[in-house]
Amino acid sequence: MWVLVTLYEYQLPYVAVGQRGVMTLPYIPGQTFEGKVVYVYPFLEKMTREVQVRLEFDNPGLLLKPGMFANVELKSTLAQERVLAPRAAVIDTGERQVAFVSLGEGRFEPRDVRTGILTEKGMVEILDGLRPGELVVTSAQFLLDSEAKIREALAKMVTGSMASEQKGAATVAGKPELASLPGAAAGALRGLLERYFEIGERLAADSTTGLREPAREIASAVDTMLATPIPESPHFWHEHTEAATVRGKALELAGGGDIEKARLAYADLSVALAKLAKATGVPAAIDRSVEELHCPMYREGQGGSSWLQPAGQVRNPYFGSTMLRCFDSRVALPVTGAQEGAGE
Repeated sequence: MWVLVTLYEYQLPYVAVGQRGVMTLPYIPGQTFEGKVVYVYPFLEKMTREVQVRLEFDNPGLLLKPGMFANVELKSTLAQERVLAPRAAVIDTGERQVAFVSLGEGRFEPRDVRTGILTEKGMVEILDGLRPGELVVTSAQFLLDSEAKIREALAKMVTGSMASEQKGAATVAGKPELASLPGAAAGALRGLLERYFEIGERLAADSTTGLREPAREIASAVDTMLATPIPESPHFWHEHTEAATVRGKALELAGGGDIEKARLAYADLSVALAKLAKATGVPAAIDRSVEELHCPMYREGQGGSSWLQPAGQVRNPYFGSTMLRCFDSRVALPVTGAQEGAGE
C-alpha cells in the first residue's frame, strides 16, 4: 500500500529513500505498521513550503484502505553524541542566541550559544557555548528579576514596540478562491473554526483540559466538508490537501499529551487551516472578523508560527501567560458567501 506523507521543507534533509517509517491510524488503535520511504517527490509547494514523500507498507488482512488518514513517524539519527538543551532555555534576540547557565548559589551567567537542529521532545542541538552537564535556565523556571525586562526587550527587537501596544485594523489577506460555499460546507467550516478557537483559548490559558472533544469535532467537520461537492470547483478538495492535515492534527490533539506536544500539533493545524480558510473564505455567518496572527518567537528557527483567532485582544496560544500578547503581524481572512439552501 502506498502512503503519501506531507513534510515541511526544513524536514527534508532528514528523510531519505529506504528510511524506516512507523504508521498508526486512529481507527485501528494499538496497532502499528512498519514501512519504508520509496520516493521523495522532486518538487516543492511554493505557498506552504511542503514536499510529499511516498512510503510503502505491507497490508496484511487488507486493513489499510485507500483514502484513509494516518500518522507516520520518521526517525533519523544524525549523530550518536551531541550536546542538547531544552529549546525553552535559548533566548533568540535576532542577532544572537543566549542561554543562562546556573553557577550555583543563586548566580547565573548569560552565555552566547550557537544552535543546530531541533530534535524531538523540545530539545535543540548546541553547537557551541555550552558544555555537557551544565545547568541552564528554562523559561518555565526563569524567575530572575530581569525576566520581564528581557521579554519586553525581545518583543521590541522584533516589532519595534510592544505587540500589546500595537493598534489598528488588520488588512484583508486577498480574496477567496470560491465565490460561495454550499450550506453544508459553510456550516461545517463555521463549527470547525469555533471549536478551533476553543482549543486556542485553552492553550493560551496554559491548559490542556477539554481539548479532546473540540478536536474530534474538528475532524468530523472536515469529513463533512470533504463529502460536500463544490459545484463551481469540482476538484477543490483534491487540490487542497491541507484539509487532510487539519483532520490529522486534530486527531493528534484528541489523542492527548502534554502542553508542548499539544502546541506543536496546534501549530501545524493552524498553518494548514489558515491556507484552507483563505481558499474557501470565512463563512459569512461568523459574526466576527477572523484574523491570522504570527508569533516570531515560537519555532523561530523555522520562521515562527501563526494562528487564527477572532479580532480583538491578542491571545498567543504558544506561550500563554509567559508572553500572551506576543505577535509581529496580523491579517484578516477574506469572507465568502453561502449558497442559499445548498446542502440542507
